[in-house]
Amino acid sequence: MTKFSLLEPIQILFDFVGQDDIASEIFVVQEATSPRSIESTSSGSIMDHGIKLMYCACSYSGNSVGSTK
Repeated sequence: MTKFSLLEPIQILFDFVGQDDIASEIFVVQEATSPRSIESTSSGSIMDHGIKLMYCACSYSGNSVGSTK
């Protein structure tokens, strides 16, 4: 698991997820219990997007990436 600060730019999270070999150029990040997803082309801080996670464990489904608290 990787720890992220809520004040960090969301691009830090996208850079981490995008390192995986099966990640597509554009993907979405979504908290496990949230219906809302954020496209990897978004900007701002992690907190700006309403993400409340402190740790990220990524699971893959097609071209989607899900994150959990």
